[in-house]
Amino acid sequence: MARLDDVTTRAGRGADVGGLLGPLEQEAAVFERDLIVGNARRRGAREQVAAARSLLADLTTRAAALRELSRRCIATVDPAPRYAVPDLAALGPVPNTPDEIGPYLDRLNRVAQALAIADTAYSEALTEHADLLGLLDAYAAKARAIGIGDRDDLMTSERRAREVLGRRPAPMSVCRALVTAYQTWLTQFDPAAKDLS
Repeated sequence: MARLDDVTTRAGRGADVGGLLGPLEQEAAVFERDLIVGNARRRGAREQVAAARSLLADLTTRAAALRELSRRCIATVDPAPRYAVPDLAALGPVPNTPDEIGPYLDRLNRVAQALAIADTAYSEALTEHADLLGLLDAYAAKARAIGIGDRDDLMTSERRAREVLGRRPAPMSVCRALVTAYQTWLTQFDPAAKDLS
């Protein structure tokens, strides 16, 4: 700015300022470039802030769903996975400066990964419980279809397996063993039943 004032003052006095205009134009070009870069950076930061707000809202919804899934899993199976649900409030509000938004987005992405890991673990535990129940149903249907479902050993084994699968929380190692025991009784009476496993 001082250089512009100097050139203006000299030109006002009638002095030759032709040699001073080149450096002044160069300084103006650098200033213009800095303005363009700064504007692009602010626009990029605005887009990142919008992305962070959207991701934060999505993660908040996913965290609430994960809390419910973990409660259901802990109530249904034993042992249940034990993952903490991240507290998104601990991250603080979404920053709006270019220097702070990048690291904040990185933290949000790490939270998203943690939620995905926990969701997978809880879902797999509940799925295993449902699969064991479905497998027991299939074995029992097979036993009834071939006319051996009313045998005492099979009925006792099925009843015991259903009783343990129905517990809350159900001891999964015992559930696996009881469904396997039912399958063993079934194959004892009908060797062709091995094809179900």
